[in-house]
Amino acid sequence: LDGAARLEVFAQLTGFVAGHVGYEIAQARAALPPGRAEAEARYLAAVAADGRHPELAEALASAGSPPTPDDTFARFLDRLVDGLDST
Repeated sequence: LDGAARLEVFAQLTGFVAGHVGYEIAQARAALPPGRAEAEARYLAAVAADGRHPELAEALASAGSPPTPDDTFARFLDRLVDGLDST
């Protein structure tokens, strides 16, 4: 990459990191009350079980455990870098 393209890549990576950190801070500040996430999970499971929302049922069945914030950051960063590498 030439100098200008390198600076663009640096700007994109910096923007990604700043945005992701801002999101994580906002999530921490807006933490759900205890038991809220479990109540929402039970509600979604009940909605999925009624048979009227097969896409939701499929998504919930294949979701697995939620990734850690570090895993999410690494996955997103890998996708960004892979995309930049292809240019």
